[in-house]
Amino acid sequence: MSWPGRPCDHGARPGEPSRRASRVHAMVVVPKQKPVVLCLLDGFGEREAREGNAVRLAKAEAITRLGERFGKTRLGASGEAVGLSAGKCGSGVLGYEAIGTGRTPRPARTRIDEAIAAKKLWANKIIERAMWIACDRSCRLHLFAPISADGAHGTLDHLRTMVRVCEANDVKVVVHAFLEEKAAAPRSAWKLLEPLAFELEGKGVIGTVMGQSYAMDRSGRWDRVQKAYAAIVRGEAKTKETPYEALQVAYQAKLTDGNVEPTRIGEYEGMVGSFMADFASGQSAGWSWFGEEAGLFLTHRSDRVEQLAAMMVRRNVPPEVVEYLTDRKKPVYAFDEFGLLSLVELDPELEVRSAFPDEPPEGTLGEVIAAAGLTQIRIAEPDRARHVARGFDGGRRAPRAGEEIRVVEAASVAETATRVIEGGSHDVVIVSLAAADHAAHRGDLAAAIEAVDAVDAAVAQIAAATEAKGGALFVVGTHGGCEEMLDAEGKPRGGHTTNPVPFVSTSERGRLAEGKGLADVAKAVLEVLGIEAPSGMTGDRSPQ
Repeated sequence: MSWPGRPCDHGARPGEPSRRASRVHAMVVVPKQKPVVLCLLDGFGEREAREGNAVRLAKAEAITRLGERFGKTRLGASGEAVGLSAGKCGSGVLGYEAIGTGRTPRPARTRIDEAIAAKKLWANKIIERAMWIACDRSCRLHLFAPISADGAHGTLDHLRTMVRVCEANDVKVVVHAFLEEKAAAPRSAWKLLEPLAFELEGKGVIGTVMGQSYAMDRSGRWDRVQKAYAAIVRGEAKTKETPYEALQVAYQAKLTDGNVEPTRIGEYEGMVGSFMADFASGQSAGWSWFGEEAGLFLTHRSDRVEQLAAMMVRRNVPPEVVEYLTDRKKPVYAFDEFGLLSLVELDPELEVRSAFPDEPPEGTLGEVIAAAGLTQIRIAEPDRARHVARGFDGGRRAPRAGEEIRVVEAASVAETATRVIEGGSHDVVIVSLAAADHAAHRGDLAAAIEAVDAVDAAVAQIAAATEAKGGALFVVGTHGGCEEMLDAEGKPRGGHTTNPVPFVSTSERGRLAEGKGLADVAKAVLEVLGIEAPSGMTGDRSPQ
């Protein structure tokens, strides 16, 4: 079946896709099939063995039938295919970026590692700025650090390097430890915190300890983030002499690492600050409480800390949080406009300077679709809103004409997508289905099987609606997870995997060969739309 475009210029004949350079030019395209639907399955990988494989143990009839009917191939979704070193697990952030940009990502973690290896991190202007602020104010530097063995959101190597940089500059540090949970060992953070406390002797202290469900929420649970903020900034939390004691109490209460309640450690009492005139606001002079110290987020995943950062700078927070960040009718800011920094770029509206800002490419899938005059909608639950709105475009945040981001509750994603498809209002529909990934992280095989069946039912519903409208459907995993729920000893492992992911296209022109990578999906989608991919959309360049 042909998929001709109808370009405005560029010398193409009617019925031919436009010829263009690497830049994206405006054109008008009338797709023969509408809509083109892209279903993204998080935590849904491919693995032959049945043991511990929720995908094979579940019924998953709809996805199986689609594969038998149209052909299913496997795509690389880890290691070099998503910009990481060989053997490293993929992730949702990198999967969405590879698919949406049509390029192998260059993740912040890789860039930070390269800077450390080249001994250039301390020459980074933002790191230099952090040292200068701390020295100029004779204050502590607060390091906000995800703590985990696998470094999913931040690595211990990055933390240790920053401690050494601070030591070289005579800057004392306060580490705020955000504990990530490992399904195979949900109460094992003490193995990481004990040596960290030893390494900090004479250099700084661990100020607070808390689970990721408090400090790293990304689903709008502001009540939990507020408790993290209270411990860090105000020192309002229960106190234990050592991190080990804090964990003992949490474990006795049957809590896991990711759910440890925010706890002050030792003599930490919160941040130093005072009321002062706010002349920098440009408004009538008033008094506000400002923290007088410096802070640095040590994460390579901005989505996990943006809510906490928003509270610290008092921007982009809901009304009830604004009220909490007010003392005697005066605004409270944990940091002044210079004090809070980050390794990676946060939401620009927060105005937090970053050492390794995003590098969004030109000519992403979303950009090309918009330039073609087509409408697109991206549907996701709150936990994946940032993935579809920003990660899919490599960090781009400005809205485009004809583009809609719709965030709904997880249980409503498939129904919402089906209504949109049946309504015929959009040319391209992008749907995020994350249930399998959530279950994989919990390490519960039974729950993962149930989640796979739920995802399969959602795909069946979306596929039926797409076929009824005469559209084209793509189904692709973003990274592995629930297909390998047990480790070599038969214990729950949880998290992501290095396995390939499934790819199905109901359109003959959108097929991909076995062994391709996620970065090749964008070209396949554009092929079905009848749009020539820009030359910068290089696809997967990892070794095949």
